[in-house]
Amino acid sequence: MPQPLREQTSRLLAEYFLVHLKAELQKPDHLLDHITYEGIPFRDLTRDMIAELKEAFPELDDPPVHRRNLFRSWWIRSRWGSDYDTSTFKLYNQLFLSRLYDLKEGTRLSRERMIKRMHDILTVALHRNRDLTYQSILGGETMMLAELRRALSQERLPTRARDLLLTQNQVLSYESFQFFDRALKDSLKKADDLLHTILPAPVADELKATGRVAPGMIQDSCVLFADMVQFASIADKMPPEELLSELDYCFSHFDRISERLKIEKIKTIGDAYMCASGLFQKRPSDPLRIALCALRMMEFIRRYKKSRDRKGKLCWDLRIGIHQGPVIAGVVGNSRFTFDIWGDTVNVASRLESTSEPHHINLSAPLAEFLSPYFVTSERGKVPVKGKGDVAMCFVDALRPEYSIGGRGRVPNKAFYNEIRSLDEQRSSVAAEDP
Repeated sequence: MPQPLREQTSRLLAEYFLVHLKAELQKPDHLLDHITYEGIPFRDLTRDMIAELKEAFPELDDPPVHRRNLFRSWWIRSRWGSDYDTSTFKLYNQLFLSRLYDLKEGTRLSRERMIKRMHDILTVALHRNRDLTYQSILGGETMMLAELRRALSQERLPTRARDLLLTQNQVLSYESFQFFDRALKDSLKKADDLLHTILPAPVADELKATGRVAPGMIQDSCVLFADMVQFASIADKMPPEELLSELDYCFSHFDRISERLKIEKIKTIGDAYMCASGLFQKRPSDPLRIALCALRMMEFIRRYKKSRDRKGKLCWDLRIGIHQGPVIAGVVGNSRFTFDIWGDTVNVASRLESTSEPHHINLSAPLAEFLSPYFVTSERGKVPVKGKGDVAMCFVDALRPEYSIGGRGRVPNKAFYNEIRSLDEQRSSVAAEDP
């Protein structure tokens, strides 16, 4: 297409654009004095844009008197909800200037610059106005295209000039669609990630698929409660910022321990931490996993407390209770979803924690008996428990020497993990043999 037609088309529209920019400078002072995100007043930004326009189109001084303000007409027809004389068009002005350059040059580079400018402007606009949609952008651009083509027709420019505008508009429409499509996908991913942060993955997937989560009875689950000892008295003496920072540090470490052992965190309640195994995938090794989880929590707090003591800072201790049995699992609430478990097993685990001792892991006797081939346990006898009478309890003290590195009972060795693998594989073999 001949270059003179691009020059003639872009210059004509530059004259109309200049009419609009000069109208911008006649608007109220509070609009002109507004500091843009470039760090300068809107008045100065508009003057700079006029100077840039005149440099790109030499001898573009004062447009003919009959040049109407097509931006005013476009704004009125678009019905954006505000008056032209009380609105400024900083972002759109920048996009329109890049459109003029693209019309004039018609090169690949000019098109890429225009598209990049549009993406930058849409990013800022979407951040400022969450209600901005592709449909609103498309509607506005369609009306602007009509105004621009009308201006070209009035000057009796060839049909090919209007085709230039149509092609450019198609590119902008496609690119804006791509922008909003990516923005939508990013928003959905963020919402999905947030949902999976709040809820366990199987629960989040069921909620997305059906809009609800059916409560379920889990026949065999291991529930762990961990509580910070003397937290209340220490909290009174510790600055709030430090208190929350230290508690977050401890709980975040507990999260990592639980996740590595495939144990589901349920919630934190003040200074208490609750997790459970066997909720979504039953494994024969679940009792071993939850006991190892408790030992690792204790080991972390031991080292953490030692570090705080060396610095002369206050620090809490930890006590843990674990119980095994059936639980009910489900989601409560419809505005802020919360996954939780209920039942006698949960209540007993909580009582075992409260009747434990600092730096000890308290278990019900049947669970301790199952764990005794792998862990060192010590009997406590029967301890009174509210609502349950006397309950036989045991402490888990350490891993057995043959299942720990160096025989020290703290860190599991390869033999221990082989036992976990063997237990789970036996379950898989049995399931495969069932008709």
